Amino acid sequence: MKFNDRFSAFLNGAGFYIVLLLAIAIIGVSGYFIYAAIMNNRPAETPAGQEVPLAQQPEHDPAAETEPPSQEDTETPAAPSVSVSATAPVEAEEEARDTRVLAPLSGETVTPFSMEELLFSETMGDWRTHDGIDIAAAEGAQVTAAAAGEVTSVVDDYWMGTTVTVDCGDGCELRYASLQSPAAVSAGDTVSPGDVIGAVGSTALLEEAVGPHLHFTVLQSGVAVDPAAYLARNGAA
Repeated sequence: MKFNDRFSAFLNGAGFYIVLLLAIAIIGVSGYFIYAAIMNNRPAETPAGQEVPLAQQPEHDPAAETEPPSQEDTETPAAPSVSVSATAPVEAEEEARDTRVLAPLSGETVTPFSMEELLFSETMGDWRTHDGIDIAAAEGAQVTAAAAGEVTSVVDDYWMGTTVTVDCGDGCELRYASLQSPAAVSAGDTVSPGDVIGAVGSTALLEEAVGPHLHFTVLQSGVAVDPAAYLARNGAA
């Protein structure tokens, strides 16, 4: 009988059960070792009320006990107010600025301010308005700044002669006309009350009949206002 025939006969007989028992034994042994390996790697359970030995206690982690920062702690500090730092130099500059108002020239007002009632012009021989006051004085008399400000223009106007315009801020402009040429200041200069800006002349052809004088105009937001009232309101008249 060949080997294959004998092996088949063995499996068909009692050999089949022997092989089956061996397979079950192998599976059981393998399962036991797997279970033992799992149990060896699992932390031992501590009975209720019994402290875990120091060696088995979990390692202390200070970071785990740290409380999370509160919302107040994590908020970004507010940036300094820009308005405070920006306005401080401006306030200091305003405090340092000379706010006095002085009469620009000592003399007689020969032509008053009149924008509603027409005045007769001896030079032009007609009736017209007058946007300033004419202060008569000797030729060459000093004309001074009535208020602090910046010289915005110095021009030789055909009708009003040598004219200096000073921006005093807050929409106020002071205009000095009929001055001798050249003026004592230039555009861009800063003047304080009492600073000399020019001298009395007769350069205004529109008011030639008046003689040597200063034509003084006050503009508020571009509108002519009475210079006499402006000076009186500021204690200069």
